[in-house]
Amino acid sequence: MSRSETIEQYLRRLGSNDPTPGAGAVGAIHAAQAAALIGMVAHFSKPAEVSEQSAANGQHGSGSAAGRAGSGRSEMDFEGILSEADELTRTALQAAESDEEKFGRVVDCYKLPSGSDEERAKRTAAIREALVEATLPARAQLDLATAVVRLGEDLLDVCKADLLSDIAVAAEAARAAAATARITVEANLASIPEDSLQESLREHTQKADGVVRRAEELSALVRQRVLK
Repeated sequence: MSRSETIEQYLRRLGSNDPTPGAGAVGAIHAAQAAALIGMVAHFSKPAEVSEQSAANGQHGSGSAAGRAGSGRSEMDFEGILSEADELTRTALQAAESDEEKFGRVVDCYKLPSGSDEERAKRTAAIREALVEATLPARAQLDLATAVVRLGEDLLDVCKADLLSDIAVAAEAARAAAATARITVEANLASIPEDSLQESLREHTQKADGVVRRAEELSALVRQRVLK
């Protein structure tokens, strides 16, 4: 997805018969939305806003639940979370653009001539290199998803109660990003010869399993609190 296009333009391209954007870009957009949503939660949970609400409601003292929550919020580095969430959002959008570029190269390599043995060898080597490069945005998505889930965990006990569901949605979007990255890497594994590189890529799929589980656990924990 180009950062200069509208959502409607992006979706039109996604649903067209062009090879890009594809699944990798979709995963990156999941990560971007998850990070942006974490930023929103942090914005609305900052101590200054909490203090204003407590004063308006006549709530004072650290002995109350509101007081304890306010104390936790005052110790949380919200500005750091906001800065990181903003950076994660930008990085995810860059990953979406990168995925289009790198998968476009894969498509071009498949179009290379293959009439002679030499041409076939060159084509095979080019495709392999392009497929490996095409996994880079997906691997970056795993790091993005991991960071989003970590920030959601950090905010869980200090955010306002009416923002809990937003943390769960961010976790689910991060889970989708990790799961998308996992299948993207797995799909490319079949076309990469068995070697140390393939082993490294398998490690990334295992990492994705962990991120997916962690995101699901965060979402489930929020649901437990919301449904009490």
